[in-house]
Amino acid sequence: MIATSDFLFIFGGSNPNMSKNSKSALQDVHRFNILTRKWTKLNVDNIPASLICFSTCWNPNPSDTNLVGYIYGGAYDSEGIQMSNELYKFLIDSDGGISFEKVHVENKPSPRCGSAMIMNKTGKLYLIGGADEKGYLCDVWVLDMKMGKLSWKEIKHGCLLKGRYMHEVMLIYDKIFLIAGGDGDWSAPLDKIDVFDIKTQKFIQINTLSDENHGYPHPRQFLSAVIDGTDAYIIGGLAYIKSEQGPASSNMADTKIFSDIWKLSQIIIDGEIFYKWNKMSTSLKMALFFHASAITPEGCVYNFGGCIDAKFMYPSNKLQRFWINPPTLKQISMFKALSNNPSLIEQIQDLRQSLSMKLIRGH
Repeated sequence: MIATSDFLFIFGGSNPNMSKNSKSALQDVHRFNILTRKWTKLNVDNIPASLICFSTCWNPNPSDTNLVGYIYGGAYDSEGIQMSNELYKFLIDSDGGISFEKVHVENKPSPRCGSAMIMNKTGKLYLIGGADEKGYLCDVWVLDMKMGKLSWKEIKHGCLLKGRYMHEVMLIYDKIFLIAGGDGDWSAPLDKIDVFDIKTQKFIQINTLSDENHGYPHPRQFLSAVIDGTDAYIIGGLAYIKSEQGPASSNMADTKIFSDIWKLSQIIIDGEIFYKWNKMSTSLKMALFFHASAITPEGCVYNFGGCIDAKFMYPSNKLQRFWINPPTLKQISMFKALSNNPSLIEQIQDLRQSLSMKLIRGH
């Protein structure tokens, strides 16, 4: 899911209960108007077909008025039998229109799903981990989008990390934090976090500080995360619980689905930087995993979809939100005005937050 001040965009996903091609990825884009709370299915060309467990990220400094993002890899089917190693670019204009184009790149990584991708301010895309047909990965690839001839380059970091997929990444200055994820038997702990240092091209491990009352978040996969400055919020997820007899199991009785929300913050003590966990007082209305989350520039986090059972059989289409920053008086007044005058939504077809005051005055 991608969020702007005016819209949410949902890309693909899967639904095993659809009668036609139930195992195939949903090749569609839906847009939610944050102000009017209306969904629209968009008619878009060149949508990638591998929209299950793909990775996506923003360009932090686009060169024009359009917002720019990228999609890499993913699976064409819910069982991951066929995976992609293609890179797509998408552009979102100020009117909420979206377009996709395939990016031609040489020296591609292996087709994979469940990887994580991020772009830094110098225009370099970093792709980390995932799962391919051979197993779980801990490789790091970089693509310099400023080059005329685009070619992926694998960074030989020399670290024997366990491979993982369905993790999240956050970029703080020149360090990429790998948050959660794992494989079929293991979930990465959250008391210690593996971090890729862009300057040294090596992995390091950072010890985090616990919440005074709740300790550390439980290790998990299939979570979602959003970034606000140097704060990261992790939301929900699924854990395979280890039994006394052996390794973690994927049986339904040995799993736990989470509804909790945690914040990882950078703090400075005596001139030294630390990272501290705090469990938030709010939580999801229902426990979820395999869901999508995104944060608006104003600091509202939206959460869509996800599975509510450990067998991946019952997906949700519920939309939930919580604020990490107080909404502005302008936002509060706009929502209140529409609540008291719902007919405005039908009268003004182009109603959205960035244009609302001008449009409402005209009516």
